Amino acid sequence: MEWEQTPPTSRPGFGFFPSFSRSSSALSDDAKGPLGLTTLHEPAPPTTAVADIIFVHGLGGGSRKTWSFSPDPQHFWPQAWLSRDDGFSDVRLHTFGYKADWDERKESILDIDGFGKILLAALLNDPSIRRSDTRIILIGHSMGGCVAKKAFILAKQDPAASTLSRRFHSMFFLGTPHRGSDMASLLAGIMSATFGTWGKKAFVADLAPHSTALESINDSFRHVAPALLLWSFHETLPVRQIIGSRLVVDQYSATLQYPKEQIVPLNADHRHVCKFSTPSDPNYQILRNALLTAVDLVRTSMAVTISYGDSAPPEKTRHSLRSFLGIRALPESDLNGLHNLRQPDTCRWLVNKDFFTLWKSGSAPNSILWLTGRPGAGKSILSGFVIEHLQRDGFYCSSFIFKNTESGEPELIEALRSLAFQMSLQDVSVRDALLNMIDSDLLCDLSDETIFWSYVFATSIFQLPSISNHFWVLDGIDECIDFESLFSNRFLGSMPSSLRLFATSRPLQRITRGLDNLGSKVLAYSLSNADTAEDIRLFVSARLGELDLLETDSARDRMCVKILEKARGSFLWVRLVISELESSFSEEAMEAALQDIPGDLSRLYTRITSKISADTRILRNQLAWSIFKWVSLSSRLLSVEELREAIRLDIGQTMSNPAKGIPEVCGHLVYVDLDNKVQLIHETAREFLISDRGLWGEQSVMVDKVRGHTSIARILVDHIHTTLSQRRHNRKVKSSATFAASTHPPDDPVEPLLDYACHFFPRHTLRATATDEGLISALCEFLNGTAAPHWVEYIARAGKSSILARSSRNIRSYLKRRTKYAPLTDKALQLAGDWVTDLERVAGKFRSQLSVCPSSIHHLIPPLCPRKSAISRRSKASGITIYGLNTALWDDFLTRIHFKNGQTTTVCHGLRYFAVGLSTGQIFIYDSSSAMQPLRDLKHPERVKLLRFGPDDLSLASCGMRYLTVWDPKIGAMVHSLSLRSTALAITYLSPNEIFCACKSSTLTRWNLESGDEETLPWDNFDREDGTHIDLPKQEPSHAAFWAFGDEVLLAVGYRSHPVLILDPLEPSLCGFCEPGFKNNGINDMAFNPNPSIPFLVVSYQDGSLCVFDYDTFEMHTHQPRVFAQSIAWSPDGRLLATGTSKGAIEVFNFDSTHQNTLSPIYRTNQWWNEAIRGIAFGIDGLRFVDVSGQQARVWEPAALVREENPDEPDSTTIISSQPDTVLITANWERECTDSLDDSEITSPLLTSQGGGAILCGNSIGEILVFSATDASKVGSLYSHGRGTSIVALATSPCGTVVVSADDSGRVVVAKFAEPVSVSSVSDTKPDIIINRRFEGAVRRLMVNRAGDRILVSGRHSDQVWNLEDDTIFDETGLLDTGIREPTGAVTAFEHPEFALASLRASFQHPANDEWFVVITGATARVYSWSQFSEITNGDGIRLDRPSFSDSGDFGRNPTYHVGPNYVLEVLRSFPASSVRLFVWTAESLVPSVWERRNIAHPAKECTLDAISHNVQDILGIVAPSTILFLDVNLWICSMQLESGAPAIDTKKAPLPLRPRLAGNSQPGSSQSLHDSRQSNPKPCTPGTPIPTAPNLVAQAKRHFFALSEWRTSGGEMRHALVPPPMNRAGSSKQPAVVFGKGSGIVVIENGLKFSESLAVSVEPEGTTSGVQATGQDVWKVVGGSMHRRTVNR
Repeated sequence: MEWEQTPPTSRPGFGFFPSFSRSSSALSDDAKGPLGLTTLHEPAPPTTAVADIIFVHGLGGGSRKTWSFSPDPQHFWPQAWLSRDDGFSDVRLHTFGYKADWDERKESILDIDGFGKILLAALLNDPSIRRSDTRIILIGHSMGGCVAKKAFILAKQDPAASTLSRRFHSMFFLGTPHRGSDMASLLAGIMSATFGTWGKKAFVADLAPHSTALESINDSFRHVAPALLLWSFHETLPVRQIIGSRLVVDQYSATLQYPKEQIVPLNADHRHVCKFSTPSDPNYQILRNALLTAVDLVRTSMAVTISYGDSAPPEKTRHSLRSFLGIRALPESDLNGLHNLRQPDTCRWLVNKDFFTLWKSGSAPNSILWLTGRPGAGKSILSGFVIEHLQRDGFYCSSFIFKNTESGEPELIEALRSLAFQMSLQDVSVRDALLNMIDSDLLCDLSDETIFWSYVFATSIFQLPSISNHFWVLDGIDECIDFESLFSNRFLGSMPSSLRLFATSRPLQRITRGLDNLGSKVLAYSLSNADTAEDIRLFVSARLGELDLLETDSARDRMCVKILEKARGSFLWVRLVISELESSFSEEAMEAALQDIPGDLSRLYTRITSKISADTRILRNQLAWSIFKWVSLSSRLLSVEELREAIRLDIGQTMSNPAKGIPEVCGHLVYVDLDNKVQLIHETAREFLISDRGLWGEQSVMVDKVRGHTSIARILVDHIHTTLSQRRHNRKVKSSATFAASTHPPDDPVEPLLDYACHFFPRHTLRATATDEGLISALCEFLNGTAAPHWVEYIARAGKSSILARSSRNIRSYLKRRTKYAPLTDKALQLAGDWVTDLERVAGKFRSQLSVCPSSIHHLIPPLCPRKSAISRRSKASGITIYGLNTALWDDFLTRIHFKNGQTTTVCHGLRYFAVGLSTGQIFIYDSSSAMQPLRDLKHPERVKLLRFGPDDLSLASCGMRYLTVWDPKIGAMVHSLSLRSTALAITYLSPNEIFCACKSSTLTRWNLESGDEETLPWDNFDREDGTHIDLPKQEPSHAAFWAFGDEVLLAVGYRSHPVLILDPLEPSLCGFCEPGFKNNGINDMAFNPNPSIPFLVVSYQDGSLCVFDYDTFEMHTHQPRVFAQSIAWSPDGRLLATGTSKGAIEVFNFDSTHQNTLSPIYRTNQWWNEAIRGIAFGIDGLRFVDVSGQQARVWEPAALVREENPDEPDSTTIISSQPDTVLITANWERECTDSLDDSEITSPLLTSQGGGAILCGNSIGEILVFSATDASKVGSLYSHGRGTSIVALATSPCGTVVVSADDSGRVVVAKFAEPVSVSSVSDTKPDIIINRRFEGAVRRLMVNRAGDRILVSGRHSDQVWNLEDDTIFDETGLLDTGIREPTGAVTAFEHPEFALASLRASFQHPANDEWFVVITGATARVYSWSQFSEITNGDGIRLDRPSFSDSGDFGRNPTYHVGPNYVLEVLRSFPASSVRLFVWTAESLVPSVWERRNIAHPAKECTLDAISHNVQDILGIVAPSTILFLDVNLWICSMQLESGAPAIDTKKAPLPLRPRLAGNSQPGSSQSLHDSRQSNPKPCTPGTPIPTAPNLVAQAKRHFFALSEWRTSGGEMRHALVPPPMNRAGSSKQPAVVFGKGSGIVVIENGLKFSESLAVSVEPEGTTSGVQATGQDVWKVVGGSMHRRTVNR
């Protein structure tokens, strides 16, 4: 059969098909090409394929015929031309053939769906595709495009093809009838009319307009298309038919009109959009270049992936890293956009330069290559090319492009985070370093670039050997709002020379000056017009060819020359000019337009905006202005849908097809990128639009910055208020009785602009004018309405709780300006200000709770706020009631930690921990997120003088007079112990394994902890450069301070009556002297500013002066008299200075280096103490500090430390002053003063009285107190042991008439009352002290039997039973002394060696027999009789078989037991802050008669209990036969039901008993059981069988409310009790109240169990929990769709 070679205009047939003359049927299958997937080209080894391109023919076509101009093999262009094209050397080429002959006589049931399935199966099963990870590009002609779309849809829907579906990259549509073709309807009609000649073909009917098949495909494809890059090529020439000429597929049907779609017209008819006569055919060149663009994008995206190799991080790891670093998006889309702009074969001139080659190889002395150029000169395109070039050569390349991003305006910290994340994705060693930080629970937000650089890069990543394989590329550094930190903070100077940086910027003077200071470290290259001339020529030539407006090559060349003459090296100008020329349709018109276009960008911008402003269509003009306003002022990039909604809210216009319309309306100054984000064409366009250089007038599209921000802020505030209020109303209508407020229920519609509004309205408000009445009205209405808490929840649910603090600062700054224009009586403004204050405090105080449970803002947090706060006053009664907080206003004092033994001497703060040193040598390490939780108690061999955390808190160095000790703070182990030759004055870390110490003997000692090397050098002998000797003080120095940053180290040394010396200790050499200019009678303290951009040293003198010296020039800049600072400390960012006096007062100064280095007081405590402040240390975020004095440490978080953002430019309402605006805030001491009146602290367990109305406890001054369980008020004292003693144990009899207490001296007092102790009887009843006796040692536990006539007194090594009726004592025995006698009636001594752990001893009432009690020692249980105190078990006792538990392990400390009905819950822990192990022992397993022959007990089968144990902090009690109430590691009160227990009692129907049953263990940390009868009887496992653990078992629990860490004791414990609900109180919840000790008082929480949230934690096969996290993070997985609900009907 001969091929048709006639010109297309003379061919018969439709063209939509091969030919209406049935020419296609005459062709053999061999001529058409093979069916199925056929590989045409495979890259030659060793080249690895990066992409697979598959060509899919259309109706009546074939896998060869469709793509061939003639039968000549050289016209089969995919094989003959592409396979030989260097641009496709690493691409596999395939064709796909299928039976789509419309003119066959046989009927076919196949349709497009069937063809799609065949294509998908071919891709899934092809060996070369299946065995690789290439990206897939599909090219479909005509119906083939529909088949390609269907195959992709099927892949997305099929789980078996999910991996393949993620590999689809691009689709090219050549004349594809997405919306059908009339020709198909005509053909179907002809086939129907000639039935018998042609059989029915379902696929022909599918191509008819409005067919069900096409509509279904289009509806599904629009949901999956965003994952692809799309090119649509449409025909522009008609096909000549029998009855005339017509387009087979018009432009409307051939295009999808999707945001990412690139639409390209071809000068061809339908048949010849895929057939080309020669490689020089312009249509072929257009298609080939588009294909090459897609392949290059694949290479760009694959470059990093290829570098991963086998070390590609799993998705879970990527998520952890993204969360830790705060990454929202990678720069891939930016790189793809740059690649699209770059023409093939451009930019190569740069990598061919000698200086680039030397820089890349590391041979040059310059590790930084800095490219400068004019705006629009193509610097970004060059950066993109450098990235591709480096990645192709196998280097690790991380990049960042400074422009408006997903997180807002480009800041340096965002770039640093992105670079660290990209490095971790490519380099396993970097990844491990960051994961170690995550594992070490680094909780600071790393929002300060100095802190981030120091802790993430300088001390961690830069120390890795693999750093030499890394490159950084930073583009547009001048667009970074704080780029000067790169120079002022010495970031670039401290970069390792092995890390190479390529940077671009405009040639700003500030950048040039910074580069000059870097010296030979940087090579600066200025981009010239000659460098980019050829690149611009290629770009212009290609774009003119794509426009297809000039018919001949010579015409294109002439126009190209004219454009280049005016371009002056500006890519950006060329892009805009090409866009202007698109509307010209003749060569003359193009030349005329070119003449009118100005030659510089500014005038070109003016021309474009003037043209838009002159448009007489008012609506179009308003639309352009609105777009410009939002795009130029938005704090991050807006998506098309977000901008569409913003425009609708702004001017009331709803754009149709905004992706296409936005660029056209805005004169192509705005474009839509590949990620569907709207961007300005260049930052210079933004600068122009918001400047005053444009055309102003009524119809001007120029943007007034202040008015624009005001308008946007008002729109966003109204939108949040309306949307969130409406959501709340809708949910209330749906289920007013079950749901607590939540922001994201599953059925909530997605509001396009809501996310942007919630995150960024405060930033626009900050930049708005304070005189606008509409904005202040909207803001007050929002803050004082019901939507504000929903906004807080929305932000917290997005994981952005830190934004709340920043938002409150911005709103406060705006309200402060607004007060100048509002009357003093404006209550709305006052309320708004109060709410902002609350927001600041809530964001800090409840940060972790909001992160764990965002909906807690509605009902759980308000009751914990001060009663006069706005959030507390405005919150409606939620059912939860809290008594005992006693605070009316927010205070700055978070908590106080009291140390019983020794004086505090020093304090230091790390990333996560802070440590306090004592005169006794003790060192307490605390988690800074929960200050009252001590993690470790270390013992230095002498008085502690100095403390210093190492990099990443991996070690802690402690110093005394003679020893320097290095600790691992995570496990509390001593790592090194080093002897000092002289008393240490200061210590610092040079690296994780190097410590520097300055001593009183004027010597420096340097230790290498790895090698053990030690080097000591003197600093008391220096010569000048001329050889003369420098006389130094002969006396010993009194103070010293180190400053270390990167490789730089300085040492300041202070003497009495002499200047301060500044030394370089690495030499050592003298740098200079700092003289105060007055007589120096002595120094109290000194400290370097840690910020390298603020080169100052502050010195506190004994005469009260505070002096600030510049350690570069040695000049004194500030002298602040009468400060009297005993201790001083800088915040990590160097902006705040805290001082503490010898009288205990604290003052904080703001240090402003921009205003003559002034120290301005911003915060002061108004209470003076007699104890001197011994040390101060700031937390990592600078918002919290710790001070130590006397026997206490105090943690502060003043709101005054929160820094306000400054607007870009002050508006007319802002008063500009020469000095910084500072306000001195005096501390609110309400709680501190109240606490100071009562120095006592509750030191015993809390016990509930017999009726539940009173709480009994003992305190640190020997009193036995009674508090009301109703309102937490202190009722009075029952009796006292005397001052100077602390009550350590407390017990009561079940009837409530006997109270037994023991103090820390071993004295035991037994008091008997005529009636049960209650709130009403305290003042009227005097106790009868029946026993007042000292025990032989420290008392650990007290227990009273149920009859109330005997007590068990337990010490560390012995137990005694006292008979209260005749005051007799049973014989005592040392439990651990195996050689001791065993008198009658004494507790038997245990002889097993594993019982040597005395701390693993505890006792409790037997759960099944009131006449027995049980003593647990190690792994042995012994049962005794109360009546005769004789052992009932045999000599070996009952062996407790605890699975996967070692008796000698850390968990064998501080055991507690909670007695339930017929079972006991055992809690084992290593220390109060550690996680626990939980076991359930049935009463049956503890009955001696059962174990006469077999003395092994197995715990009950409770797999879920074991699963949650890692998340449990403490057990609060048993509130139903099988329901356990516990405190998790984040102090949330949770509950769970035992698997093997009986169903929990319905508290609404079966009320709890009046009298709680005591657990029988009265040591600190024990609790009570609230149950009615022994209904629960868990079944033990079969003896000898381990507890099975089901794989992937999910342990479920419920989370109710939370406690505060400030309620902990100084030892880190939470003292607690459960109070049964009153039986006769109206409105009783029938649920227990929870009581916590708080300092010298208690807190009572009622109705907290009404709220619940369903939780789960998965269990791995080996029984460990999956994903258990650290304190401060959520340790549970919230069950999908759940939120805080009430558990009882309202």
